[in-house]
Amino acid sequence: MLGIAAPTAIWHSPRALTPVVPLFNNYPRGLHDKVLHFVVEGDAAPDEAVAIAHRATRYGTFAVPVARVDGEPVEPRHEDLVTRIFLAPASLRGRAKVHWRFEIEAMPDYVDVLTFRGAGAESGDL
Repeated sequence: MLGIAAPTAIWHSPRALTPVVPLFNNYPRGLHDKVLHFVVEGDAAPDEAVAIAHRATRYGTFAVPVARVDGEPVEPRHEDLVTRIFLAPASLRGRAKVHWRFEIEAMPDYVDVLTFRGAGAESGDL
């Protein structure tokens, strides 16, 4: 089960969102970035999970149309409105490192891509 884990690497996290404390309403932020198609790549241990989160989903679309590990397509192990979690297939677990490549459609300044290791990532049981 996915819990709290410290990232082992941060591959992409360019801009922080300014904290907003709504008292009686939740006015939208003034974000004016455009949704773009961009690529994020990185190497990780095969027992590390890769998390992709779009912190501005309320303001633009979020999709990961292409995800590959060592050149092979892979589907997210977990997917919701804001986050995609990817794990390397068990067949790659014996390697020292695996190479990830993601094509992402979102507002790039508000997308975080990081790796983490935890009980769920190691067992493949998120």
